[in-house]
Amino acid sequence: MTRLFSDLVFLLALISSHAYGQNVLITELAKVTDKEWRVTYKSLTPVNSITFAITRDDSRSKRWLISDSQFELIHLSGRDIVTRKDNQLFSEVSFTLTPSYIHLPKYYSPFARFSDGGILVHSARFFACPNLCTGFENAWYFELTVNPDERIVLNGQQHQGQVCWWDKNDGTKIYVGNNAITEHPSFYSVIDQGLDEKLQGLLLKFFPKMMAHLSQKFSPLATKPMLFASFERIDDGRKGRQGGVLPNQVFMHWYGKEQRIKNRYEVLWFYAHEAAHLYQGEHKQFSGDQSLAWIHEGHADMLAYELLATLLPETSSYLNKRRIQAQQRCQAAISMDPLATLAEQGRYDVLYDCGFSFYWFIKQKSGNDQLAYVFWSNFVSNLQSANKLDIDVFLLTAKPFLNERDYLALTEKVAN
Repeated sequence: MTRLFSDLVFLLALISSHAYGQNVLITELAKVTDKEWRVTYKSLTPVNSITFAITRDDSRSKRWLISDSQFELIHLSGRDIVTRKDNQLFSEVSFTLTPSYIHLPKYYSPFARFSDGGILVHSARFFACPNLCTGFENAWYFELTVNPDERIVLNGQQHQGQVCWWDKNDGTKIYVGNNAITEHPSFYSVIDQGLDEKLQGLLLKFFPKMMAHLSQKFSPLATKPMLFASFERIDDGRKGRQGGVLPNQVFMHWYGKEQRIKNRYEVLWFYAHEAAHLYQGEHKQFSGDQSLAWIHEGHADMLAYELLATLLPETSSYLNKRRIQAQQRCQAAISMDPLATLAEQGRYDVLYDCGFSFYWFIKQKSGNDQLAYVFWSNFVSNLQSANKLDIDVFLLTAKPFLNERDYLALTEKVAN
């Protein structure tokens, strides 16, 4: 039955790839054991190489084990490329993977484990092109196979044991495991029961309130998003958390030896920041230029500030301290380097501080208490007209809120 399914999948991909007018790799993901996964790439016609679409560092060449010694994975000029050592053509290659969390610069880990053995997979980490990527590819074919008794949650739908799909854009998160899916008024959730009870309590108490408030300020989301929250015990000294948003998905992952809440307001800020991203729409994805990430990340911080100030007035001291520190860090940084240089240096925390500071500057100078909400609505409208994301669109949106002197001051800050 499995062989028949694979053959049908291959035939479907063959037909579909001709419809797209290109050779599309078939990406087969499989769970071998709890500690081992496998990914196999199949090409419909023989190729010289396979190139991964997104490479943030050289960790793939260190962590992905090629199943056949005749192949090699080379990290070259910021790209990961797979070839045969004898330079012969090939049509299939496989890798063995360890399904554990790894920190990637400004990107999501391919795996985020739950404490009970469940796992969240990020599809875009596996995007690959036959031969070389041109940058215009946006159709990726996947087949995922896990244990027959395991649930797969893909695009809000549940499957059992096996599923196939076409992927696109920034990819999607796929849950594999047997955690329950819970429906809330404004979202669905898969929450790791191994997550600290206080973290769970804060999440379930305030995240719905944040969603309700944002739905009033912006248009309600067309589809209920899926919230994933997980904890992965790691004993090698690493610890931290990562959050993120993809269309109709928000995810939060903690990792380390244990979970500690040093500041509950900081946790709530983290939740609010991720909730804010859901209501920004997909417009933040128009550009992969990380030097512009401060536009949507700074806005998410601004919304987090407004959410906590509105829903929890007792956070005022924390919020003021956080805002002042962000302004100070930003000013110190941009007095030395422009935003583009900060991005090249990977100083993303400072970039987000600057984004937050710029929005605060506009709010204070304009006297508009609703600036965080009104600005973004206008920004999206201007963005759609320009059909590109750049500093000019940001400044165009800011101009009506400021007098000439303040507008020039803002321009100097963001365009230096």
